[in-house]
Amino acid sequence: MSSVKMAVSISSETKLPDSQVGLTITADSDETTQVLDKIMKEFSKKATVPGFRKGKVPKQVLLSHIGKRNVYGSACEELFNISVGKALKESNVNFIGQAELDVDDVEKLIAEFHPGSPFSFGIKIDVWPETEIVGEYKGLEIEAEEEPFDERLIDEALVELQKKHSSTMLAGDGSVAELGKVLVASMSGYYAKEDGSKGEALPEIADGKSIEITMEHGLYMSGFVEGLVGVKVGDVKLVPVEFAANAPRAELRGVKALFEVSVEAIKDRILPDLDDEFAKLVSDEDTMDGLRSTIRARMDEESRK
Repeated sequence: MSSVKMAVSISSETKLPDSQVGLTITADSDETTQVLDKIMKEFSKKATVPGFRKGKVPKQVLLSHIGKRNVYGSACEELFNISVGKALKESNVNFIGQAELDVDDVEKLIAEFHPGSPFSFGIKIDVWPETEIVGEYKGLEIEAEEEPFDERLIDEALVELQKKHSSTMLAGDGSVAELGKVLVASMSGYYAKEDGSKGEALPEIADGKSIEITMEHGLYMSGFVEGLVGVKVGDVKLVPVEFAANAPRAELRGVKALFEVSVEAIKDRILPDLDDEFAKLVSDEDTMDGLRSTIRARMDEESRK
């Protein structure tokens, strides 16, 4: 859970079609600085920079090593994740479900991020539809059948908690990349020529050194993780991908590209055991039974909103 305390506000609210509301959320100048510092510390702990110990890399060296776009992109994502919930909680918006970023060009939004200056972004979220009652309704009775609770939802929530609190360790010699592992790699993106070879470099898309790539479906564009299955340390793999038709950057929609991935290390992802100690780690409960009950209660509460 993030330790950054946010000072955010909703600067505008607009009704949208289909029972949605558009909001502009602004994080103040102090928060942009705090979030960037937090992101830089996280990168510093993970990045391998020749001549420096992990966690001791100077800020400007680290920024140059990882890439300004990657760092600022992570800062924007962190601001979104930790400010939306706070802003909605303090608002009078009777919302349903999860908010989504409402922006035509993600890269343009990232370019507008400047630490030490306020940062604004738009979201849209479903709200309860407004209804007009016609006729007499007092005294009417209806019978609603309660949907049975699916216990698998708790299991899925526990798996996500395990992933959030997982750790990694270097895999043994000769290990190959497979789903569930984590790669450390340097990578660059290129347009694909008609013959499938590398063309010009993509404009700051996922470039960087010593990037951690979690081998899990759904985290990156389709085909990227699948194309890395089987690689070993020292391998350089060209992974062909195609940007989605609804990609945030209009000029990349449907574009075929190649990502050159140089594998530096392969790590095993270690998930904590689902025991009472885990329950204490992730909640105020002392037992797994208590944690499961808490998760179920929260899900019940969410379903009744």
